[in-house]
Amino acid sequence: MVVRPSDLDQVRRGEANLVVDVSSSLHRPVRVTVTAGSAVALDVEVPAAERNRSNNPVHSYNYRLPAGRVTVVGRSGDGQRGAARVDLGNDPRWVVVMVQDGFR
Repeated sequence: MVVRPSDLDQVRRGEANLVVDVSSSLHRPVRVTVTAGSAVALDVEVPAAERNRSNNPVHSYNYRLPAGRVTVVGRSGDGQRGAARVDLGNDPRWVVVMVQDGFR
């Protein structure tokens, strides 16, 4: 579920140079916000993980940003945060956001 509309337009996978994959192992829904530079790439509620399941769905978001270095920050509604500097060009780069219990 989208909490807030993105500042960035999504593109088809073949056109993307930044792919953000989001998953959660929590047994409750969790809000995840990802920024690329100063723009909100996504602000969504990730569904709860199913109990007794070893793999959880991965939600993929595709963007085409200008070439150069961008800082991608992921935050969860329960206080987890991670950041990565990504050099963008023509080829896709992936950032994976995995929300888990016990991390801050």
